Amino acid sequence: MQKIMTLAGVSLALSIGSMSPVGAATSPFGATLAGVQGAGRTPLTELVQSSTQTVEVSNLPANVGLYGLHCALPADTRQAPTLCDESADALVYLPAAAADRPSVQLPIRVHAEFTGINPNPQSQPSAAVPVDCRVTACAVYLLGAGRESANPAYIRVWPTKFSPLTRKRKADSLQLSVGGKVVAPSNSKRPPVIGGTPVSIGVKTASGLIPTITGTNCSVKDGILTPLTSTGTCELRISTTGGNFFRPLQATQLLRIGTPRA
Repeated sequence: MQKIMTLAGVSLALSIGSMSPVGAATSPFGATLAGVQGAGRTPLTELVQSSTQTVEVSNLPANVGLYGLHCALPADTRQAPTLCDESADALVYLPAAAADRPSVQLPIRVHAEFTGINPNPQSQPSAAVPVDCRVTACAVYLLGAGRESANPAYIRVWPTKFSPLTRKRKADSLQLSVGGKVVAPSNSKRPPVIGGTPVSIGVKTASGLIPTITGTNCSVKDGILTPLTSTGTCELRISTTGGNFFRPLQATQLLRIGTPRA
C-alpha cells in the first residue's frame, strides 16, 4: 500500500483550536464531522454498524491534500495508528488543488468492524487484523497528505462509539470465480493454476456485502486479477465489514501462477 502518513505527536489531547496552517490566506483551517470539532474530546455516538459520514472542511489552503481514515486507537495516542480500515470508501483521499478552497466535503465510510492494516508500513505489507470498535477504541482521523502528513494544523481526531447489536448474526460465506470458473474453498491445499496474464475475478457473498480483495504477487481492480510475477503463488485476502445480519468475513485463497494444464 502507498505510504500515507508519518504522523508525529498525534494526541487526543491536542489543542488544535489555536493552530492555523502555515501560509493560510485568510481564516484558519477547520473541520467538523456530524457537527463535532475534531479535537478528540467529543466522540461520535450511536453510530450504526456501517454508515457514510462527511467531514466538512473549511479554509483548506492551496496545494494541500487530505486523508481520512477510521482506525483503532493506538495504546499510546501520541503515536500514529497502525490498524486502519482498508475497505472501499473507508480510506479516502482528497487531492490538493491549485487554489484555496473555502469549503469542501470529504465523505468516508465508517464501519463498527473491519479488517485493520497498517496504512504506513515501513517495509513489507502488514498482516491484516480484525478490529471490533465495540470492543476496541476507534476514531476517524483527518490529516494532511504528503509533506503535510505530520503537520498538526491539519490533524483532527473523532472517537467513534457504535450502537450495540441486538440481533444474532449469521456467518457470512463467499463464492469465488476466476476466469469464469468457480473456485471452491476446499481447493486451498491444491490451488488452481492461472496463467501470467490478467483474468476476470468475481466474488459473491451470502450477505450481499461488497468484499475488499487484496493480493500478494497479484493485484485486483475492477473485476480483473493481474499476476505480478510469471510464476509463484497469488494469495488473495477477501474480507467484508459485516452487517446487522451477518458477521464480518475473512478468507484466504491461494492461486498458482504458471501454465495451466491443457
